[in-house]
Amino acid sequence: MIYSNNTFAYNRKYFIKDLFNPREIFSHFSQITFSNFLSFYKFLEKSLFTINQKEYKIPVSNRNELQMLLKIIRETDIIKNKINIQFSSNLLEDIEELITDTTIYLSSDNSTLQNIKEKENNYIYNNTLFWTEYIITSDNYAQVYKDMIKLCIKHPVLNYIDLKIDYSSFEDKPLSELHPLFFYLSLLKRWTTEPQAAMGKNQKRITLKNSFDPVRCYVSESLDILLDKDTPYFSMGKYLDLNGEDLPLEELNTIRKLIDVKFETEYKNWYLIDLAQNQKVMEDIYETPYLAKLVQSWLL
Repeated sequence: MIYSNNTFAYNRKYFIKDLFNPREIFSHFSQITFSNFLSFYKFLEKSLFTINQKEYKIPVSNRNELQMLLKIIRETDIIKNKINIQFSSNLLEDIEELITDTTIYLSSDNSTLQNIKEKENNYIYNNTLFWTEYIITSDNYAQVYKDMIKLCIKHPVLNYIDLKIDYSSFEDKPLSELHPLFFYLSLLKRWTTEPQAAMGKNQKRITLKNSFDPVRCYVSESLDILLDKDTPYFSMGKYLDLNGEDLPLEELNTIRKLIDVKFETEYKNWYLIDLAQNQKVMEDIYETPYLAKLVQSWLL
């Protein structure tokens, strides 16, 4: 639409109603983690998924959910995205039995994956990418490092690490806490950068999960958007049938702030930026704690 008078003319490219479309909003997130399988199922029912190589992390809690998810993957285009199935120890045997598609990613905590059966004929073990999840806090970073290395040595296939850091847990610690943290993260850096031969014949380097986009979210059963599993951000569930003209302006500003504002930083691994941690520590989703900047420099 062209607006003009005697002194100027301009082309209107955007309409307010187009600034809010739930499906389009969700397409901006580099990773969507669902709170449970039901939240993912509702997401599909509302036709909110897009095919754009985003990562969907989908928890399954029992065999039936796993079978339903695999059926959905086989019969829809969703597999064109990165599908990451999150499972716990009670599903390990079902995972080994039912997964036959090597384009699916699997993830679980390190205690579950320690029990994986290493067999030559284990299709999953030999062909599927496992992401082992670790959360570093001010109280556990030394033990997490040791557990990580032990598991990677025992099972070289489990060297893909989904590492998250609770920066807020360091807020009440003395400055001296940075010295041992630097020591252990420097050791971890060696495991991610040293030549394979330096670690032993069959030992692979550790690969830390990486991303060029820090805008990730959690989705609840009500299809609301959270910054992490405990930090609500936007009540998407009650606005699914609205557009930008119907949405309260304050709410429109809140959701557009999350997906429109871009970081101006030289981070090399944007996955180590956590918007929920930014909010907790800096009270601004786009202000990173100084510790996050140090961790980036220590690991890369």
